Amino acid sequence: MKKNILIIISVYFLFIIYSCNKKCNNCYTKAIEKEIKTISLNDTSFNDLFFLKDILKSKKIIIIGEQSHGDGTSFLAKIKLIKYLHSNLGYNNLLFESNFIDFYNNYRPISNKNQIEQGIKKSIYSIWSKTKEIKPLINYIKKDYDTKEQLNIYGFDCRISDQTNLIKVKNKIPKEIINIHKELEALLSYKKEQQNINLKKLYKDINSVLQISKNDNSFKLVLYNLFFSCYFSQSKENKFELRDKFMAYNIEFLLSNILKNEKIIIWTSNLHTLKNIESNIVLKEPSFKTMGSFLNNYYKGQTYHILITSSEGYYRSHYNKNKIEKLKKLKTNSIEFILNKINLQYGFINCQNINCGCQIYGNFLYKYIKRNWFNEADGILYIKKMHPSNYINSQ
Repeated sequence: MKKNILIIISVYFLFIIYSCNKKCNNCYTKAIEKEIKTISLNDTSFNDLFFLKDILKSKKIIIIGEQSHGDGTSFLAKIKLIKYLHSNLGYNNLLFESNFIDFYNNYRPISNKNQIEQGIKKSIYSIWSKTKEIKPLINYIKKDYDTKEQLNIYGFDCRISDQTNLIKVKNKIPKEIINIHKELEALLSYKKEQQNINLKKLYKDINSVLQISKNDNSFKLVLYNLFFSCYFSQSKENKFELRDKFMAYNIEFLLSNILKNEKIIIWTSNLHTLKNIESNIVLKEPSFKTMGSFLNNYYKGQTYHILITSSEGYYRSHYNKNKIEKLKKLKTNSIEFILNKINLQYGFINCQNINCGCQIYGNFLYKYIKRNWFNEADGILYIKKMHPSNYINSQ
């Protein structure tokens, strides 16, 4: 009798799982808003992107992710999106997941378009700036530079990178001021590592310097990021959430003080793009909120979060730029499996049109994870075959 009951229960749950998978397949298949014909940057008609105009009409912030930081095909697809958003919908500012201080030092001072390429190479992390795929974006920025239509570039990461020139920051502060603020002077002169800085003294030093830079919001954000970076290096809080919180703060500061009434595009990873996540789905760390979820809370109804995924191909390892990785084998009934069966080369899903609570596997972080992805993104850009980014050796 017990055996029969167990068989009946097992069959029931198999039926539920089968029904749910079938429902999920239908949800994602019906959700395909548009087939995108090409990601070729030679296509300047943007006919296959016009559908985005109505979808994005009330959106101030467009966040575009990528599965990893070595996805060459994703870079090209993002550049095509950026060109359309900028030239047709008035998104005149592109914010990169790169250090704000580097942008302040190296990109902000440029005075003509011939300096743009070097400014970008010194400002944007090399995982992007030293690749062949980013060159069309540089050329596009050059084209409209110093016109009303120019695409402005900013960074929003809070960490001081190895290439950050702190002496340039120090030189912006009068000597008589820097000399009496010993902790700030020690940091900017490389006399102390970030983890050895006294945070309380640094905070007081920065507040004092802020009194003389009230009208320079960019420099104010530089000083904030000096503190953020030192706090980050010393804090015992969850590093992932702390970094994402500081990055979200930088974006909010830019929008409130430097880019008032402006619309922005954010270039980042899928992980930072996720909009409702409050638990860890990738790393063996405590649960954390992402930058996307902070921005979604700050700007209710004004953000649009786009994840990118693919079915096959290769990508460059984020941790070893000389290593090319192969995408995992398609998982049955995953999002990528469903989209691959439709045989699209490129496609776009508008998740906001779908009211579906389905949990389904997705390879958005180059790891199959089961979630309700309609709740984590507003749009999904599908690329059938991924190619790795290509570094330019001469750089």
